[in-house]
Amino acid sequence: VAVFPSTGAATAALKVFDDPSVLTCLNRLFRVVFDAQIESNPATRGQVTAVDVDISGTNVAPVADATSVYEGTVGLTAKDGSEQAIGIGIAAVRAGRALSLYSYVVDSSDVVSLLPSLVDASAARLVDAVA
Repeated sequence: VAVFPSTGAATAALKVFDDPSVLTCLNRLFRVVFDAQIESNPATRGQVTAVDVDISGTNVAPVADATSVYEGTVGLTAKDGSEQAIGIGIAAVRAGRALSLYSYVVDSSDVVSLLPSLVDASAARLVDAVA
């Protein structure tokens, strides 16, 4: 959680998170991270033939005062042709002059339906703390 000197400063920080360049950065970042993890693990090195990262901005009902969310999947294709989808999400939530980031990884691509239960309780505590 980051607490800013004013609500305006927290709002400006959230706007940076909404910039289209963040989406490009996240897709590149997750590609590099998954490639590195696969290559660094002797059990997976040479076993994964494709890594497909597809992260996008998602419209969700605001949590607290404002919310910005990126969600998507990392699809892995193994040498034997089997596939696995990993769901990824990152949410930024502003409550007054506080800004909190949440990230989550699930072994399913249906991240959108999980977002409210993953973030709401924590965001409610954030709202109470800054009230």
